[in-house]
Amino acid sequence: MPEWAAKALADVLYKAATGKFASWDEAFGRIFGRKKRATMLAKARDMISIYDRVVDEKRKGNPIGNPLFEQIAEELRISHNTVARYYARVRDYVKARRK
Repeated sequence: MPEWAAKALADVLYKAATGKFASWDEAFGRIFGRKKRATMLAKARDMISIYDRVVDEKRKGNPIGNPLFEQIAEELRISHNTVARYYARVRDYVKARRK
């Protein structure tokens, strides 16, 4: 890390530790606008819900694949590609966290 960046970070962390900021947004600036943040959180909830649903169906003996993705997509009224993509993203995240 460049020295200037380390010093700037140390200054912000010191000010935060001494109560100079009311929030991290005040210290570092808002990373995402409120609407974008809400959209991202809703998408994350959907991804986890879909992953859980696929795992539940697998436990019931249904194989993971396009027929299952199409079934879930029809129930949720979204595309089966979205179901497959969301499932894969959470699956990959879970695998990475287990290592």
